Amino acid sequence: MRRQTLLKKLVVSFILVSLIPALLTAGVTFYRNNRDLKASIISENQLSLLDISERTSEKIQQVDMFFYWVSQNTQIQQLLNLTASEAASYSEDKALAIKELRSQTSYRPIAKDMLSLFIIGNNGLDIRDGAEASLIDYTYLKTFINRFSEDYWSGVMENITPLTDNKRVIMYCHPIISLESRQTIGHLMIIFSENFFLDAFKYFTEDSDNYAALFTENGQILALAGCEGDEIKVLTMLSSKNQNSEYLPLTVIDNANRLTLRGLVSKQLINNQVHLLTTSTIVLLAIVVGVTAMLSTFLSVNLNHPIKQITKNVNKISKGDFTHLQEIDDNSELGELNRHILKMSEDIQRLLQEQKERETEKQRLEVRVLQAQINPHFLYNTLNSIKIMASMQSAYNISAMVDALGKLIRANQTVTAEWIPLKQELDLLDSYLYIQNIRFKGKIRSEWSIEDESLLQQKILKFTLQPLVENAIIHGLADLPQGGEILIICDTHKTDLRIRILDDGVGIEPDRLAYIQAMLNDSSGIFHQENGMGIKNVAQRIRLRCGSRYGVTISNRAEGGTCATVLLPLDYKEDST
Repeated sequence: MRRQTLLKKLVVSFILVSLIPALLTAGVTFYRNNRDLKASIISENQLSLLDISERTSEKIQQVDMFFYWVSQNTQIQQLLNLTASEAASYSEDKALAIKELRSQTSYRPIAKDMLSLFIIGNNGLDIRDGAEASLIDYTYLKTFINRFSEDYWSGVMENITPLTDNKRVIMYCHPIISLESRQTIGHLMIIFSENFFLDAFKYFTEDSDNYAALFTENGQILALAGCEGDEIKVLTMLSSKNQNSEYLPLTVIDNANRLTLRGLVSKQLINNQVHLLTTSTIVLLAIVVGVTAMLSTFLSVNLNHPIKQITKNVNKISKGDFTHLQEIDDNSELGELNRHILKMSEDIQRLLQEQKERETEKQRLEVRVLQAQINPHFLYNTLNSIKIMASMQSAYNISAMVDALGKLIRANQTVTAEWIPLKQELDLLDSYLYIQNIRFKGKIRSEWSIEDESLLQQKILKFTLQPLVENAIIHGLADLPQGGEILIICDTHKTDLRIRILDDGVGIEPDRLAYIQAMLNDSSGIFHQENGMGIKNVAQRIRLRCGSRYGVTISNRAEGGTCATVLLPLDYKEDST
């Protein structure tokens, strides 16, 4: 029953764990592919439309250049300025102008699609060129001139030539201005075949279900590509502002020539990709479900037995039973896990035994400490008895020395605070100096200088000054036959409490002084404390409690001896750190 439960849980878990990511992955992939494909199609076709726009713009520029040549030609200007009777008669100038006009049109790129060319003057001048030009009546042409205003292109229209293979054409009509009077003296009319602009669209429509149209500013259609008889339907879609479900609309605007190029790109490629992706997703999900079902069944069979045994071992250990734990003959992670559990049980047994032994040893040590401990009151009472006996025997120096020693021991035993007032520290230092002066037979002289009596209430670390004074006596004054003097100056420096211990001893060698300074500034532990160098402890204690800018510095005095400077914060509060 338990195995079936495990199987069901594994099947459901594996299907959820694998199916949900598969669905999310398929959804994300579908969304990204659809988006990227749409963006790629839009970008590719937008570039195609830009290319078409450049090609049509180039052709319009060629037509404008040809018109510019015609309107600036001196002979044509002269013919257009003739009287009506002179323009109607034949002349050598007229023949030369026609010859030069035909020469110009023969080599220009626009000649390929040019069906007819006319120069119609207000004076009745009629100059023609082209295969179909002779079939069009002059009066008929004049009626078309009146239809053109600012827009020089007619759009696609029925051919006005009765006998032709080109059923639809595009007409261009541009007024010619007199170079002298700046008045309109005639018009240049050119009839192009429908392919004049349509040739640029062939790469956009020939291999796909795409449509495109080129519109003038006034809505005239210069080219309509890809419709193949469905002009009205295509024009409706191109002109509609509503989104079409079957096509992607694209637009390119040629501001220089006041033209608009609109295109419709088929979504069939996107739809095919969506269908392919949907099919692939369904197949993938079916494979995932089948594989996960088989995998979960296989794992349940192979995992159930070792998991049961591991669970049994863990339950026994949790109850404190470390006996009869079974190993698993399995080289997988489960076997490794069980071996670690067995090893852990052995470690727990060993730790319990070691803990028991430590507790026993701790009890023995506590008994020994209690047995060896000397009652501080006994020590004070003993020193007091020695003091009384010394006084009774008139050994007042011994009595004073014992009294000073008692003060130091009492401070060490009873003062538990780490920070004490400066006055208390100086009192302890006074006792210490008294003992040292007895030792050195009165050669050590001391003097105090307090900048302000309020500084005596400032807190400093207990036993800060004693190691520094001891260092000054032992290393600076002890070897001098006449002894020496120690001056202690307490004042403020900026926002800090400064205490200087000055002696007039032998000073410190430069190399030794550099070593001591490096040791005092060291926080890495590379300088090991030497005998008699308790000043390092003082410096470290101050830095740990107050920060790196505080501590102890040692220097030689110019007049001889050394100066130890202690820098501490003013108004220090013990809970500030």
